[in-house]
Amino acid sequence: SDVYVAAGEVQSVKLADLNADGRLDIVTGCKTTTNNNNGSFDIFTMNASPLGRFTKLSTTTAGGNVRHVAIGQMNNDAFPDLVLGERTGTNSGRVELWTNDGLGVFTMVDDAVADGAVTCVALGLIDQDAALDIVAGNEARTVQAWFCDNTDATAVIPDTESWADANTGGTVNAVAIGKIESSTDTPGDDPLFDIVVGTAITATTGDIVIYLNPYVDVITP
Repeated sequence: SDVYVAAGEVQSVKLADLNADGRLDIVTGCKTTTNNNNGSFDIFTMNASPLGRFTKLSTTTAGGNVRHVAIGQMNNDAFPDLVLGERTGTNSGRVELWTNDGLGVFTMVDDAVADGAVTCVALGLIDQDAALDIVAGNEARTVQAWFCDNTDATAVIPDTESWADANTGGTVNAVAIGKIESSTDTPGDDPLFDIVVGTAITATTGDIVIYLNPYVDVITP
């Protein structure tokens, strides 16, 4: 087994081919200070030989403590980008969009303020266009969605949230997007993607909350 040194306490790990060489690379989201409000992300690229070995390409300071990393093609090029879910203060957080130049080098181009310290992020097609949307949960018991625009290089995230539930019943620790009103072999029976969140009610209890997406731009609990 191999061990690679990260920039800080690793809180999220994702795999994707970030530099178009056909090999999976590693992204880590890290906390870098004891106040829990600062962080960075690392990019480790897989070597051509031997496969399965990595070289750290970069460490980049983010706008906050990086608690979750999501990867998807968010703008008008063909490269996978990063969406970071962050804690920026005791009761504050945001999501950041970092676009990829195709070689695994990322630039922060857009962001949105969340209702609280972000704990989780998912990407999916919520509003029935071709652009991936952002869904994030936070410590303020809120789940928020931003319906994004992938026709621009940088102005991707709307200025205000597109949808939210301000009281999920608990801290939102996990979020997923999928079609839950159809079977996996007939996905066309459910034309819209739904949202499922996992919450912490107490230290030892929690709920699963389902938000069905019955028609464009509206999600109902």
